[in-house]
Amino acid sequence: MKIFGRKKNYGSRRSIPIQAILAIIFGLAVAVASGIYYQRYISTHQAMTQVIVPAHNINAYTQIKPGDLTWRQVPVGAVEPGTARKPDDLVGKVALAELYQGEQVRLERVGEVSTDDKQVVAVNIDLARSGGGYFSPGDLVDVYFAETENVPGAILASNARLLQLVDAQGNPITLNQQGGLLQQASQSAQAPRTPAVAVLAVSPADIPQVTRGAANGSRGIVLVKKLKP
Repeated sequence: MKIFGRKKNYGSRRSIPIQAILAIIFGLAVAVASGIYYQRYISTHQAMTQVIVPAHNINAYTQIKPGDLTWRQVPVGAVEPGTARKPDDLVGKVALAELYQGEQVRLERVGEVSTDDKQVVAVNIDLARSGGGYFSPGDLVDVYFAETENVPGAILASNARLLQLVDAQGNPITLNQQGGLLQQASQSAQAPRTPAVAVLAVSPADIPQVTRGAANGSRGIVLVKKLKP
């Protein structure tokens, strides 16, 4: 067809061959598949190891028992230097600071059971008159005996270390964060009230006096928390 003496050619446009398009698509698919495979390979073939960690939060100055620990798998490169690697590194030791569930435990955060040449004693205490919910393991306390309201309390021991608070059955007493009061961890609504038992580390010279609070039914022991040594 001629227009003003010129011949128009409508078929002169060049097109990309279908084979080239297919080759590009195939190449992209191979690249994506290779990337996915590589990531999966890294995640499944990375060298792993086991480390011993707390199964739950462990309060400071609490003696660590086998049931307090569990195993956790971590990459070899994620093992922190100077941390516990086996149960024997922790069992029987005392936590010198709070240990958190699932976290690797640095060995300087645990110590031997000996508490500055002090002896450990468990005594009944009057929890309501001892500050309610403001105690926690590791606190430094003075130990008083309050017989009646008409007789001034007598000091039995100074600078004792509170290791643990338990009920009469040995169940830990924990802090109720909502009410600010201490509650027995396993006590039901129908269970009778029992005196709290404080596990204390005291100087050997104070043991004869402090053991007055170990008498059956005794609740005359009062703890006074010290904000400064």
